[in-house]
Amino acid sequence: MSESAGITLFRGCLMFVFTLFFIAIFSMVAGYVMYTQIGRTTTMAMPSFIGYSESDAIERINESGLKLLKLNKVPSTDHPEGTIIDQTPRPFTEIRRGRSVVLDVSESLEETMVPDLKGIEERYGLVTLGEEGLIQGKVARAFHQNQAVDSVIATFPPAGEEVPKGTSVDLLISRGPRPLAYVMPDLRASTEDRARERLSQAGLLILPERRSGTRSSLVGKVIDQEPKPGMKLSPGQEVKLIVGAP
Repeated sequence: MSESAGITLFRGCLMFVFTLFFIAIFSMVAGYVMYTQIGRTTTMAMPSFIGYSESDAIERINESGLKLLKLNKVPSTDHPEGTIIDQTPRPFTEIRRGRSVVLDVSESLEETMVPDLKGIEERYGLVTLGEEGLIQGKVARAFHQNQAVDSVIATFPPAGEEVPKGTSVDLLISRGPRPLAYVMPDLRASTEDRARERLSQAGLLILPERRSGTRSSLVGKVIDQEPKPGMKLSPGQEVKLIVGAP
């Protein structure tokens, strides 16, 4: 083969290699462009429907090429009835076109009045709450001079207030009058009659005991006692008086 023929063959091979290289580059660029364009046409940013009315949100869903899958009614006191308060998928997330959407729609709560339970026995008060569509909340107990044990002293929210059904109502229940408590007085050297009078007024049970052989100045007087002075006593508690006898 002559030198000129060899040069021609080399140039031909070189052109073929360059041609393949450019075809490969072109194919990659074209493929990338097609992929990104197709991706742009099949995905989208999720619109926000929160705050729209139910009818407006459905209209926007249809305009966006999406599908309404479900409407959830959610009781709410913070939003007007029929307002979209949440959605799935969340707003502004990337989604595929034609995706199904779930909307949460606010629904107003039926209201009722807190009944007046003052003085009613606790168990009957709970029945009354249930009849009004209310439920028992926290229960606290306190002594009350004028309310019987286990009766209602007060409620929160208070009686007469308008509240949504399903509201918890806290109850303050009476433990009855506070038990009386006495402090044992020092009755030593008091006459037996005077000691009895003081103890009887407190509703205490007196158990006298005679101790003979005491000096004349202590005859008929209290020379000792149980409980000792200063001890706490409750109504009906037994008190022992040791009285001097000749």
